Amino acid sequence: MLSFLMVLAAIADFFFDLFRAFVFAIAKSCPSYVAIWFRPIWGLGLIASNVQSNLPQSTVIKWDSNFRKNLKHNTVFVMVSTRIGWQPQTGSTYVMFMYPTLPPNLVQTAEGTLPGQGITITPTQSAAVIGEYSDFAQVSSRAMATAIDDVPGNIGKEMSYQLGQTLSALVRTLADTAYTYDTSARVQLAASSTTVFTTLSLNVIRNNTMSMAGRAIHPLDDDAQFPGVIHPFQEGDVASDTSNNSPIDIAKHTKEGLARIDNFVSTDLMERVEYPSSNARFWRTGLVTTITNYQSVSGLTGLSCYLFGQDGVFSYDMAAPGDTAIDDGAWQGIECYIERNFPKTAYDPAGVIPAAASYKCHFTTSFGPDLTTARLRVIQAASAVS
Repeated sequence: MLSFLMVLAAIADFFFDLFRAFVFAIAKSCPSYVAIWFRPIWGLGLIASNVQSNLPQSTVIKWDSNFRKNLKHNTVFVMVSTRIGWQPQTGSTYVMFMYPTLPPNLVQTAEGTLPGQGITITPTQSAAVIGEYSDFAQVSSRAMATAIDDVPGNIGKEMSYQLGQTLSALVRTLADTAYTYDTSARVQLAASSTTVFTTLSLNVIRNNTMSMAGRAIHPLDDDAQFPGVIHPFQEGDVASDTSNNSPIDIAKHTKEGLARIDNFVSTDLMERVEYPSSNARFWRTGLVTTITNYQSVSGLTGLSCYLFGQDGVFSYDMAAPGDTAIDDGAWQGIECYIERNFPKTAYDPAGVIPAAASYKCHFTTSFGPDLTTARLRVIQAASAVS
């Protein structure tokens, strides 16, 4: 008897499920005003009478007014140059002089006799011609009224980076040419294929700081260490060196050294890296000169690492009235001119261009009067990091 009742219950459940599926199919195919009558049947799910297709306001787009940060490198080459302030209204050419050194005089002077006709010394000189760099962007009144962000302000930030790159590139590009009058200024490490090449190491850095010291070149501003600029890829090469007397090998032997190891591979791009026994401290940036097909190896890219001594490269900032202040050339400290509500003028009586961002500066670079001894080093090498 119990089995019979269980069979009847199973048959009933089957027909109930079949009926509900039938009703649900009808409800879906009928207009909403008909389908509404089927909703209560055996707990059938409700069907909304208003959905996105008939509610256009539900399909609007939410725009994020907090723009994501783009990727910017440090602009540091003005920092490692010898900076000269150039007063306005003092001419367009800056000339500097240097006396040559005199060799030792090992000839004794005869008693009571003048030593010849005396020494004639002719100073050497160099000249730099000031240049002007500027750019601007205008914003229409319609764009100002409808944009979800501070358009001139945000454009101004990008222009600060543009100007920082410009100033940095001017110093770097000149430094790259120092080898043309002193071949010791450029060091190119070996490479024979895309997999066989010599990477930058502490030994190479040390050899080049000593190369400058051996020529009586002093660090910038009489600091104890030479300022440098290094690409993070090359920083990784130096830190990955497993040979004896590599940075990590030296540091691991003392408690103080162990505390500094993280600095060798820091990802804080604003932090300067200092290698033991190198007499150099480096700024990190990706804005270094790259060399395609390095050492004539197709597909291999070389990177430049820089060491600067006192008067390695001169940079001149005239700071004329209305100029954008560039300070040390770091883009983070450059504030472009920004206007969000220009007054109406005869040139724009309707005020259709009420906003703009701009910059202007007078700047140039040069080597010093000493064109026999370059007071910097450019080390070029391929990198194992990419």
